Amino acid sequence: MARPPSSSSLEYAAFHELHHASYLRYARLRTGDQATAARAVDAAFAHLASAWPDVLRSACPAALAWQVLGRTVVTHTDCRRPSALCEIYHRLEDRQADVVLLRRHLGLSGEAAAALMGIDPSLLYALLRVAERAAPPPGPYA
Repeated sequence: MARPPSSSSLEYAAFHELHHASYLRYARLRTGDQATAARAVDAAFAHLASAWPDVLRSACPAALAWQVLGRTVVTHTDCRRPSALCEIYHRLEDRQADVVLLRRHLGLSGEAAAALMGIDPSLLYALLRVAERAAPPPGPYA
């Protein structure tokens, strides 16, 4: 685990403990590889640790952390090879595709997925409805 500033280490440790496993499951699905997923999640947490006081001052730390994770995972994902997973990210807005993955492929409840992404559950359900109308769910990804 990356080391945060000492004044906020307890908050960072709690955040890390709460989100690490779900971040790793999401990254594994996106990258297709456990080792690559672990590197992406470690990089995201390292970034969050280095900016932890700013993260805490943001309007929604979970939303900011989810954006950091998303950007980090993208840098570790190879979508040059056609796949159903890459296709969904090409056809949908990133948040819509994330919602589909979290709900339909990782099996998170709406409330758990919304909390992980740092959004209101009503927004999550709206994003899911729009995503399913725009691109019916393809087959399994992993």
